[in-house]
Amino acid sequence: MDISEGIVSLADGKAISSDLIICADGISSRTRSTVIDIPSCSPRPLQDSVYRAMLPRAVMMSRPETDKLISTDSAQLFMGPKRALLAYPIAQGKLYNIAITALDTNPSSDTDRIGRWNDPVDINELKRLFHDFCPQVQSLLGLVETCTKWTIAEVPPLETWSSKSGRVVLLGDAAHAMSPHLAQGSAMAIEDAAVLGECLQRVESTQCNLTQALQWYEQIRKPRVERIAGLARQNGASMLLEDGPEQEQRDRKFGASLDANQSRVMTKVLSEAVADQNAPWATPAFSKWLYGFDALKDAQIRLERLSGLQNSQVTSAELRATN
Repeated sequence: MDISEGIVSLADGKAISSDLIICADGISSRTRSTVIDIPSCSPRPLQDSVYRAMLPRAVMMSRPETDKLISTDSAQLFMGPKRALLAYPIAQGKLYNIAITALDTNPSSDTDRIGRWNDPVDINELKRLFHDFCPQVQSLLGLVETCTKWTIAEVPPLETWSSKSGRVVLLGDAAHAMSPHLAQGSAMAIEDAAVLGECLQRVESTQCNLTQALQWYEQIRKPRVERIAGLARQNGASMLLEDGPEQEQRDRKFGASLDANQSRVMTKVLSEAVADQNAPWATPAFSKWLYGFDALKDAQIRLERLSGLQNSQVTSAELRATN
């Protein structure tokens, strides 16, 4: 790939020229290092791994303890020191998804495993890991015959997502792979695409050049993505807390959120809340910013401001201040 000219060479020898190369090749991106040629742009493994298994509805119905689980739309979360199990029905109740998070007691130094989600694992190890959990968990894991391991890693905050030439840009996990513990990785990639498209429209309408459009894309996206990545990491750590004051405080918060009356009150409060990314975690204002965010509308508002400032020939510091 020629990042200065925007040319991609294919395996068959064919060369494709472009105005812009968008690299959305995931956490193990081969193009990221060509955009940012520094060692710290490589993904870094986290301390936890996720183990995944799925059970057919018929298997779940074979035991009274697990039949109750597949017969509800609710997710079940079981937490203990250094391990947690999240499970819920999928595929319209035809399958039951099990996601186990645990501190990795035998982390691999093989960087090729980073980001892989289909490594086989000995299910007996996981059963031993949860030997002291409640009978319902024991019964559920007793039905599992095969399981895969996902080595969790993240891409550290990068100085930039675009090449100096302005011909190559990163998107999604290639730019900001994060822990899955807020379930926001795919959402962030979709938001990236929407915002990048909106920025590129400004080039087409001659409001800016390509380099400026990519700078605006980063200015708009990086603060949100990096905040969510940090919170996802924290949320994962919270599920694995050792017994103690922090764990007790976490459990009280979970208990309050499950109260039926509290749930109805929170629904009303959330609808009236004003989104605020700086609000404390799990507050209505923060939840609205996280889950009710309109990336396209936000980009349009910011771009109108940024393009206006650009036309006024303000300093780059003033442009950054609009975030």
